[in-house]
Amino acid sequence: MHQRPMAVPAALLSLLCLTGCAGGPPAAPRVEVVRMTVPAALLSCQPAPVPPAMADDRDLARYILALSDAGDDCRDRLSRVRELSP
Repeated sequence: MHQRPMAVPAALLSLLCLTGCAGGPPAAPRVEVVRMTVPAALLSCQPAPVPPAMADDRDLARYILALSDAGDDCRDRLSRVRELSP
């Protein structure tokens, strides 16, 4: 089968014209920066208890438990703040 000499350039020209109909480059995605705010309740810890002045074993045990509770409270709040940050 014999092709005409103009058939190939005409086909290439048609393909080039089709690319001209395409839209421009795709629109860039919209980037929105949102500032993270940490709830105020997570920014302060339970205060450390005041040590007893005159303490027996029971008072010291209560003080140690209260001190441990205050530390647990602060560690818990800090872990929640870490979850909020990227």
